[in-house]
Amino acid sequence: MKRSAARAPQSRSAFTLIELLAVLLIMGLVAALTLPNLSLGADRLVLRETEALASGFVFARQRAVATGSAHRVSVDLDEAAWWIEAQPEAADAFAPAALASPAPGSHRPIQLAAPPHLEVGFQPLPGAFGRPRLLREPVHFDSVETLAAGPIRSGRIEIVFDPDGTAEPAQLVLADADGNVWVLRLSRLADEVQIARE
Repeated sequence: MKRSAARAPQSRSAFTLIELLAVLLIMGLVAALTLPNLSLGADRLVLRETEALASGFVFARQRAVATGSAHRVSVDLDEAAWWIEAQPEAADAFAPAALASPAPGSHRPIQLAAPPHLEVGFQPLPGAFGRPRLLREPVHFDSVETLAAGPIRSGRIEIVFDPDGTAEPAQLVLADADGNVWVLRLSRLADEVQIARE
């Protein structure tokens, strides 16, 4: 028996090694780009909220120095919100008052008493900084710690910036339900605030 010399062409059913390596390389690149974003999404949200609060502190300090009036950042731990308030400039107690001209030949009395102390309360700033800014879910304030008060976990606390830019040192801890924690540290004199992962 003679075999036929012509063979039918065979169909290719397997991948070559180079094709397999190329597919694995592409899958590895896609995983390297997407997996960190998926796992760190909540952590980045806590970091963004911490950075926004830090910029609020920097703004309040700079505005207190620029305007020469005290500013404060109010933090509501229960509502997970913060906003900036300013102390309006007090009326100048030494400004000359409109006095009636004295009668001819009479003398104008001179007041030697100290000017009255005018107590002026804080007012929310106009615009976005004066409105309460809520932290995005699930971020919340875990605690606020100051030298005077120690750690506080509920209620409302104010961090005051004097007209010279000084403030009481404070530490604010922001966290979420997954255990992602960022700490914001405010020093007494430094122009910047520090953010660290806990």
